[in-house]
Amino acid sequence: MLVDFLKRKKRSVSLIPLIDVVFILLLFFMLSTSLQAERELQIHFSSDNAAQENAETRVIFLTSNRGTITLGDQRYNYFSSYDMGQLKRKLTGASVAIDIAPDVRVQPLVSLLDRLKLYGFNNVSLLEESG
Repeated sequence: MLVDFLKRKKRSVSLIPLIDVVFILLLFFMLSTSLQAERELQIHFSSDNAAQENAETRVIFLTSNRGTITLGDQRYNYFSSYDMGQLKRKLTGASVAIDIAPDVRVQPLVSLLDRLKLYGFNNVSLLEESG
């Protein structure tokens, strides 16, 4: 009798929960994937001496994480269109080298490079850390 009961109650594995899990994983990966095209910034590294030897190279100093840069003794904010317009007029035809304060993070540097490229600065380099 027990043998008959086991033969009649043969269970099969249901694939419906497996399909649900696969669709949830598919949805997760579709939503978490970024389809934005990556942009490239060409960066040239130069030394302090090379920037000082070349009269056409002007050094911009990135002083803070809030977008403050200095050129000589004047301060600019690279998020301001007015300041970037003034900077572009001052640096027309010159190469730009960027020096960075020690406490500045990477993201403000990337934002500065992006803004310089947006305003047409093509010859931009980073100064190497001396030390």
